[in-house]
Amino acid sequence: MCGIIGVIKASTIEQRQLQQAIKVLGHRGPDGSGSWIAPDGKVALGHARLSLVDLEHGQQPLHAASQDVVAVVNGEIYGHRELRGLLAGKGYQFKTASDSEVLLALYLEQGTACLQSLRGEFAFIIWDGRKQQLFAGRDRFGVKPLFYHQDGDDLYLASEIKALLALGVEPRWDVQSVYDFDAGILHNDRSFFRGVKQLPPGHFLLASTGHVRTVGYWDTTFATQATLAQDKRSPQDYVEPFKALFADAVRLRLDADVPVGCYLSGGLDSCSILGMANALAGKPLDAFTISFNDGLYDEFDMAREMADFTGSRLHRVDVSDADLATHFDQAVWHAESLFINPHGVAKFLLSKAVRAQGLKAVLTGEGADEILAGYPIFRQDLLMSQAGEMDREELERKLDALKLANKTSIGLLLSEESGSEHAFIRSLLGYVPAQLAGSIRRFKLYSSFYRPEFLSMMQGRDSIAAFLDGLDVSRQLKGRDEVNQSLYLWNKTSFPNYMLSVLGDRMEMAHSIEGRPPFLDHALAEFCAGIPVSQKIHLEREKHLLRSSVRELIPQSIFDRQKQPFMAPAISRASHGALQAFVCDMLNSSTAQDLPFYDNRKLLALINNIPNLPANVQAGADALLIQVASACSLQKQFNLTL
Repeated sequence: MCGIIGVIKASTIEQRQLQQAIKVLGHRGPDGSGSWIAPDGKVALGHARLSLVDLEHGQQPLHAASQDVVAVVNGEIYGHRELRGLLAGKGYQFKTASDSEVLLALYLEQGTACLQSLRGEFAFIIWDGRKQQLFAGRDRFGVKPLFYHQDGDDLYLASEIKALLALGVEPRWDVQSVYDFDAGILHNDRSFFRGVKQLPPGHFLLASTGHVRTVGYWDTTFATQATLAQDKRSPQDYVEPFKALFADAVRLRLDADVPVGCYLSGGLDSCSILGMANALAGKPLDAFTISFNDGLYDEFDMAREMADFTGSRLHRVDVSDADLATHFDQAVWHAESLFINPHGVAKFLLSKAVRAQGLKAVLTGEGADEILAGYPIFRQDLLMSQAGEMDREELERKLDALKLANKTSIGLLLSEESGSEHAFIRSLLGYVPAQLAGSIRRFKLYSSFYRPEFLSMMQGRDSIAAFLDGLDVSRQLKGRDEVNQSLYLWNKTSFPNYMLSVLGDRMEMAHSIEGRPPFLDHALAEFCAGIPVSQKIHLEREKHLLRSSVRELIPQSIFDRQKQPFMAPAISRASHGALQAFVCDMLNSSTAQDLPFYDNRKLLALINNIPNLPANVQAGADALLIQVASACSLQKQFNLTL
């Protein structure tokens, strides 16, 4: 896990500016740094290193024996020892034991096709002097970030946007991205900074002077209903293959030359990982859990039960309302993103505690909900797809039961509306996903707080329609059932661009911690994309297949427990608390007055009235206020302008 930089310029690159950009990424790689500038001074690579494999060697940039191909790599390539053996058999002579050198050798052997052989979480930049071409790639799900900015013949790439700013990119708001975010759309090829793009997950980039193109090399492909109808396997036939793939994914992510810990929430996902990891390692891993002083959000008792069950040493990280306020700006600086809840701040503090214990790597639970339909919105979609088979009274009863069991999700990960009339969505997909129905409802609230000039600027834009227009609906959605369509949409919006960023890499690497998510092993994900929805969720309970596979590794109470999305206590839960005071101060600041999107007078009235709002409106208001506070924080810390 590291920070990487790449530059192509028409003029000579300044060594001082390159070193400053590397320094800005120091939190991603405190164990060393390196740089390379081409003889003509017009191409450069930079690297800040966090060492987990081959601690003594493995410095970067890496050079081919001929010296005309140079690489910087961020992340982990699993199974690198097997790949090393194959490449050595073909005559490649390795200088280090690092997985990063294996990637360079694989590129020399296979070119851009090397991506098909990679298993792991990674982002890399390779300069091929033979072709005078830059080649950059990002892992299939987008666990590792990679941003870029093109200015005429100049191209800048980096793990984080702040490094691009250090290279001279001007910090300006991408107002369309903010507007789309309010509508629940997070683009996998853009950011909140104008002109700063992301390399989308499962894509690679090729660049030479003045020419840049991106190419997809992988996408989630769900089995069609026609294909699944031919599947004659019994429910038990899916359990052993899933369990074997899950065990392999965990085993690979335990491979390191340093100790590996585990994040533990008390939910099924992280408990399954800890149970499997301890069984494979033959000894208990240290586990780390967050504890809130609000019982609705706190999962410490469940985490402690799991730790006791497995013998793991549990590190409790108490996070108060005051802690969320104190560290809010730091978390936003690292995330370079808007927030909808202070949960990113809590993950920032969790990672800080891991680092304080001397660890550099942890297993994390991200991805289980995305491959096994864990969130309540997917059960809502399943329920609505079966609505024709039940009368209205039964449907309402089941919807009410779903909401009762998922109180912290209402308004965010559970739509208050069972169906929304949106002609474009319904005509394109045949139904309205709960995710989009909820987004439409929230957007009505958010847009009522816009400044007139911002509303005028965005007049006529339909964020959801624009997003759906950009998808290959006929290839990836047609013929799939509603739940798998919804999973695909989620995996193109919120998951890579919020969950894996605000709750993943950016909060972990803020403290030089590498997060390793076994559920995002692509072999496991591809298996889950090819099985019936009935093996993922039932109306009564989610992630059926995972439960069946880990039953002996977790306590019965965890086995029986329903999904609780990771959320920190909202503003409305601590009226007159430190976080609410922090947000009020933000809204009263000159930064808020200069923020080009929202009317801060209306927002101040909202925060004072929030205890009196209905629960469903309160959830949206909580999210909006945190979002505006994060926008103020971004503008203040990065000097963002229009």
